[in-house]
Amino acid sequence: MIGGARSSGSVSSGGSTHSSCRTLCVPECIVDKRRKAVVGPSYSSLEIAEELASVVAKKAFAFGVQIVDEMLNAEDRHGQAGLIQNPHLATQDSTPPSEKKQKVIGRYGDCTQQKPPAIKKPESEQRLSAIPITALHNVVNDTVKGVKYNASGVPVLMNSDTGTTKALEFQRKGDDIDRSETINVELISDAENSSVEIIPWSYGIDISCGDPARKKAFELTDPNLSFEVVGPNFEYKIGQRIGMAVYRNYEFDFMSTGENDIYANNGWDRSLSKDDILQVFGPDHSVSTCIYTGVITQLSSDGKTFGHDINTYKGCSGAIVFLLDKNQDGLIADDDAGKAIAIHVGCGPRSTKMNIAFTVRHLLVAEASGSPSLNLGNKRQAGS
Repeated sequence: MIGGARSSGSVSSGGSTHSSCRTLCVPECIVDKRRKAVVGPSYSSLEIAEELASVVAKKAFAFGVQIVDEMLNAEDRHGQAGLIQNPHLATQDSTPPSEKKQKVIGRYGDCTQQKPPAIKKPESEQRLSAIPITALHNVVNDTVKGVKYNASGVPVLMNSDTGTTKALEFQRKGDDIDRSETINVELISDAENSSVEIIPWSYGIDISCGDPARKKAFELTDPNLSFEVVGPNFEYKIGQRIGMAVYRNYEFDFMSTGENDIYANNGWDRSLSKDDILQVFGPDHSVSTCIYTGVITQLSSDGKTFGHDINTYKGCSGAIVFLLDKNQDGLIADDDAGKAIAIHVGCGPRSTKMNIAFTVRHLLVAEASGSPSLNLGNKRQAGS
């Protein structure tokens, strides 16, 4: 449970729970049921090299926040999140390990008499500032079928590799969505601009960032847990091969609707069996991150969004989209493989064959003073 209230779902280090995204999650879609999840520990795949898969798998974070309706019934909203490195923001010194050890010994007595708990050593000695990031719609209040749901709890992130669970505040958490923020996402599928799809997106630039992790003793500053972002001059192109590392520690809900033709939670057609779906998305309660792959299929003219064909389920929104290292056919520089390029947010309300992501190429902006700012462009979006 998140925040201690009764809930049907959980972002925790264990427990068997069902996805509760039927209450408040944007639509998602299976684009190609023939494409299977890449699941550890070996991460053998024709789409991504084992070395890169092992690296990005450590960077996946499950996201959860408690939501309550007007009758104060509580449940959890599930999603994904990640960390992006901010090279413009210096890390901060914190309590040296030796002093921390003395505090632990003082609490538990002489270590020769009583063994204190082990002090976790970060995997990397290097430390980098990192910014938590997810989809804005994961953290705001919203109304579904006439019922308002408020994001009442503190968002929780859980890392699939380390088991680390952190409660973090995010910008605009608990805000009401103003429908005037709706933008039209205009996606073009070819160079001649002959095929254009316009998708209204209710949340504007659908990205929210949390408070930066800067203290060197904070495990989130371990660069093994965060993504480097592509440079501001990176060029998005149709056909670039992309992936998402996603962590799910709960079961899918395979209850059917009254019509018995679709699964109620995700809206999957019942022609897909449970085994089919678990082949696409990986096993329930997977101890390893699952990696889903695809390509960029459409682009917006302003460079802020793109369409893609990665298979997704309700609870994938907020996942970081990164570049794969195989079969790029010269569409990216080799050293951009594994870097973050976008945040996945869902599929359009009328689209069944395309998912949408908001780009992060210009997210980090170094101002003349040397201090960073977040270039989100959202209404009421506070700076970091």
